[in-house]
Amino acid sequence: MRVTVEIDQQSMDELRSFAVEGSAEEQVTAAIHELLRIKRQREALDRMHGIGWEGDLEEMRNNWS
Repeated sequence: MRVTVEIDQQSMDELRSFAVEGSAEEQVTAAIHELLRIKRQREALDRMHGIGWEGDLEEMRNNWS
């Protein structure tokens, strides 16, 4: 998909300071992929909320032999 966007120079400079080598298009694409990866990771963590671990950690520490 081709999209034209205006990105302020300061944001592009910051992106270029830590992004992978390549064209501005490649850097923006990589940033979008990273944003989506983080979103999926957060959603996975949210689904895990409440699963938890049950047990007595202090008892396990004292009786591990």
